[in-house]
Amino acid sequence: MNSLNQVGSLFVKAGVNKVNRPILKMLILSIFGGFFIGLTAAFTLLFDYNLIEGYSQFYKGMVFPLGIIIVYCAGGELITGNFLLTISFFSAKIKILEMLLSWLIVFVGNFIGSILISILIIYSHLPNIFNVNMARIVILTGNAKCGLNFGEAFIKAMLGNFFSCLGLWLAMIGKDMRSVLLGLFIPNFLMMALDLNHCVVDMYFILSGLFTSYEYGLDSTEMSWGKLFYKSIIPDLLGNAIGGGILIGVMYWYIFLNRETGGHRSKKKKIKENNNISKSIDNNKSTHQNNDLSSLKMVDN
Repeated sequence: MNSLNQVGSLFVKAGVNKVNRPILKMLILSIFGGFFIGLTAAFTLLFDYNLIEGYSQFYKGMVFPLGIIIVYCAGGELITGNFLLTISFFSAKIKILEMLLSWLIVFVGNFIGSILISILIIYSHLPNIFNVNMARIVILTGNAKCGLNFGEAFIKAMLGNFFSCLGLWLAMIGKDMRSVLLGLFIPNFLMMALDLNHCVVDMYFILSGLFTSYEYGLDSTEMSWGKLFYKSIIPDLLGNAIGGGILIGVMYWYIFLNRETGGHRSKKKKIKENNNISKSIDNNKSTHQNNDLSSLKMVDN
């Protein structure tokens, strides 16, 4: 197992690698990320049909981590996990513009991937499962996501990405595949079982709900393209950023990396130490000069 300090150092290196990756490659990986998560989110909706209330969320929690595991192992980028770039930023290894640009590219790629998988699933008529009852479940799920007020969506997103990024942190502790899978599984199981918000998952639910309403002529009372952004994407992004980027990223950087990786605080400390060293050197020089002068005076006398 890696120590917690080693895990922090691994995240610093991973963050540097992410921002230095060519933009096109980063965009493609982000599209894959949105695609994989959307596909898994679609699978979770199967457990909303004909199951006792309460057990539905449990089985969703069991299934959803599969998407996170695929993204982690097969290659993919998610905006939720990329909020952990704050670790590299506070360690003074990447610049703020590099971090923000990475977030923008990954979000755009996740959005494209969510649209693609939504179109493929809905227009291949997979919601025809269970005599079109699946289509109604898709609509209900999208309506529920858009039915939250801003504060509710924000808090659920903050908690959601706290668990999701905690899963990434736990996965980095393990050195074998079983440890990695277990680390990814437990927090993401809790996130989905508690029906918390994940920006990319919610994008898929609402997009698929909109396309389902168009294709099947079903009423989507709560959903619209405008509500997709101001009722879901904006509060989800803000909540995910705080839950993952600050509650996990910044807090763990402060605890495990603050004085080890050349972060901002340690930089100030080094400057003070260098100033103290230079002052001591100057004092030694002045002392030697005074001694030399006094010796010269004694010779003259």
